[in-house]
Amino acid sequence: MRQYLADIQRALEPDLPGYTRAFRPPATDEQIAAAEQTLALSFPEELKELYRIHDGETSAHGALPGFRLLSLEELLSAWRDWVGVREDLSQRERDYNVLSIPPGYVREQYAHRAWLPFASDSKGTYLAVDLDPGPAGRIGQIISFGRDQDDHVVVAA
Repeated sequence: MRQYLADIQRALEPDLPGYTRAFRPPATDEQIAAAEQTLALSFPEELKELYRIHDGETSAHGALPGFRLLSLEELLSAWRDWVGVREDLSQRERDYNVLSIPPGYVREQYAHRAWLPFASDSKGTYLAVDLDPGPAGRIGQIISFGRDQDDHVVVAA
């Protein structure tokens, strides 16, 4: 993870001077543990490592093309919002027309409390770590979900 982010920063800095200043300082292990406690979920080691490197970024031009890494605080806020959406909708509204791509990898639900949104395109789409995948999926897979998205796509496994 550390090398991946360093490679991205090195590649983008010539074309986007000051790009690396958009990264926030690392989160502490105590901050990560507090977030896990708030969510009552354990972060995969890779997600902890990401936050130990940078606690998100401030620029819309993120380390992931089209997405900005969220701070722990923003992760918690987005998670609360999506759990609230799930609780506010009826079962039929929550899961109507929702598809997993590939089939069976992601739970066919509009939102799920075990999805940890760690990056956003700032338009309502998130990348999330999936801690409760569908029967064909893998714990820790990266999925895309969000507002007006009925297709939940596995981005990386």
